[in-house]
Parts: sequence; structure tokens; C-alpha cells
Amino acid sequence: MNSLLQQIDRGITPVSAGTERLSGVDTQAGEFSGILHRALNNLSERYQKAQNKAEAFEAGIPDVSLNDVMIDQQKAALSLQMGVQVRNKLVSAYTDIMNMSV
Repeated sequence: MNSLLQQIDRGITPVSAGTERLSGVDTQAGEFSGILHRALNNLSERYQKAQNKAEAFEAGIPDVSLNDVMIDQQKAALSLQMGVQVRNKLVSAYTDIMNMSV
């Protein structure tokens, strides 16, 4: 999963265990980069939540059901797919702009 997140944005380290934040990035600003960084943080947090819930289910914690584990894993997978598609569109737009003659 981490390798896929690195493909989305090679310059950003995914959030591990939901405690780290991107350093040096103003994620409160309404700038595009701030929005992108917040989205990547949310994607990573969703993945970590799914992993933690799966580990809790495997450990036999009674409050965690298989349904919740599967739903969280599907949400994380869909978020990742969306992130990859957004990345592809950004790369395509960048390529189109760079190929424009001035």
C-alpha cells in the first residue's frame, strides 16, 4: 500500500499510524497543494484505520466485526483508486500544458 501511495505523490511520505503530518506544508490554506496534501493524509489515515481494525479482528477483540473490517477495507481501496485516478488526471493535464506552444 505504501508503494502505491508513493506513486500518487513521490514527494510526500504517507501518514504512518495517523500521527505524522506533512512538514512544511500549510494544509489550512485554500491552495491546491494544501487540498491535495489533506486528501493524501485522509487517504493514508483511512488505510491505517482499516489495517488497525483488521488487526483487532485477527486478535479476537469482541467489539470488532468482520463486516466492519470488510467495509473499512473497501473504503480504503476505493479511496486509493480515486487517488490514483486524480494523480493520472493531474499528470495528463501537466503533460498537456507542457506540450502547448507559447
